Amino acid sequence: MVQPKDQIVTKGHKASLTCKVQGDPIPVITWYFQDLIIRNSSRYTVSRDGVLVIDSVTDDDSGQYKCVAKNEVGQKSADKNLLVVGE
Repeated sequence: MVQPKDQIVTKGHKASLTCKVQGDPIPVITWYFQDLIIRNSSRYTVSRDGVLVIDSVTDDDSGQYKCVAKNEVGQKSADKNLLVVGE
């Protein structure tokens, strides 16, 4: 797993957080924010290749995100910080 890099995004813009993993079988990637699973919604999109996209970020989106990659062999995780700054 490649450690995701921290990111600074301007309020109202889009944030894109990447979680790069390899494994056999291919791991399932899950993103967490404040210990809650992030599910696809009108603002959040999690792709199969590990990219979390947050549309129109707000101050409430600032904080630590966790990427967890899991398959039958095991699991790995990595944390990434997102900082939302003023317009």
